[in-house]
Amino acid sequence: MGQTTLKSKRMGDTAEMWFKKAVEADSSFVLPHLSLGKLYLQRGDTALAQGEFKEVLAKEPTNVLALCESGMILVNEGKGGEGVALLESARKSEEAYAPCYYYAGYAYGKEGKLADAVKMFDEAEKVNPLDYNTFVYKGKVLEAAREWQKGEGAYKKALEIILSSN
Repeated sequence: MGQTTLKSKRMGDTAEMWFKKAVEADSSFVLPHLSLGKLYLQRGDTALAQGEFKEVLAKEPTNVLALCESGMILVNEGKGGEGVALLESARKSEEAYAPCYYYAGYAYGKEGKLADAVKMFDEAEKVNPLDYNTFVYKGKVLEAAREWQKGEGAYKKALEIILSSN
């Protein structure tokens, strides 16, 4: 019910209620915690999101989504080393989850490791060539590195993917 309710942008509070009810019904089920974490991230409440992802990791220490999202939260908080460690753990537990690669690329880019970042973006594209986020994050990194034309190319690719899917 929570996932269905989330499709309506005006009913986020209702979705949150459904996820919380699911947690109450079965606290060992990790999907509602993951969904709450993603909902809190969308709202910009990283502390609540991180709490939900910690709940998941307490039950499933190799849960790739919780590891990746927790890693990215740490990267965005300026704790790049800790964040990259979680992202690397996630990539080792599940090699076919593109967000771990483009999050790692972004993290490496923030640390000034452009070659490592580009390598991660290339891997993300191999895993899922139709995930526009790969190119958005790549564009951000290239833009920060003052690689204007390459960054523009990455953003163009993201836009092409978005427009072709509609």
